Amino acid sequence: MCIRDSFLIAERTESFIKNHVLKALDRWDLRLGFTSEESSITDCLSGIAKQFLARVHHALLLWLDGIGVTSFYPEAEPFNEMLHHRHSQVHQRTIPAGYISTVLRSGYLRDGKLLRRAHVIVAR
Repeated sequence: MCIRDSFLIAERTESFIKNHVLKALDRWDLRLGFTSEESSITDCLSGIAKQFLARVHHALLLWLDGIGVTSFYPEAEPFNEMLHHRHSQVHQRTIPAGYISTVLRSGYLRDGKLLRRAHVIVAR
């Protein structure tokens, strides 16, 4: 296998992760209650389904970790536009202005480089 082929495989893998794996994790994060959404979720999971989904979710995160992709959940951290995408701002008495009050989607790094910014709501 030549260097060009290796590069193409790595590029396809990263594209697959961004376009499919991270989107699935976003949906599961919501269903499992790991992240929030501005409108509440109307459907619920049974206890067994939630346990199964949590196990698959965990296995997928372990696989991503094995290839150098790690998630970050920046709740209550200072907002940083390099790492976070500001979805909206809200008035919060318990959280200082400029800090993240809610995480809508986790962020991801690959080998220390930003793969996707976390989507957050920031306190004013």
